[in-house]
Amino acid sequence: MLDLTGELKNNDLELKNATVYRVKNLFDIQQGDLIYLQDWGVDLNYWILDDLKFQDMTFIAYLQSRCIDYAIQIENIETVIQEFISRIKMSINN
Repeated sequence: MLDLTGELKNNDLELKNATVYRVKNLFDIQQGDLIYLQDWGVDLNYWILDDLKFQDMTFIAYLQSRCIDYAIQIENIETVIQEFISRIKMSINN
């Protein structure tokens, strides 16, 4: 999906892939922070609580469900463990 941006390119509005921005917005916004769309976003504050223990697959399933709720197609998700830090890499379809 393409979206118009406010930037001009050759005296015309530039088109950029909106899916990437939708995913970034989804992961940047905390649930409950917005007045009108309180269920929008990934609530990272909830997941990084000290007393909350979960497996990687639980968080990955949560991310997948949030993306599916807003029609963001996921191409690949993988967990990479490096120096005792677990990272989740997600690729989306453009």
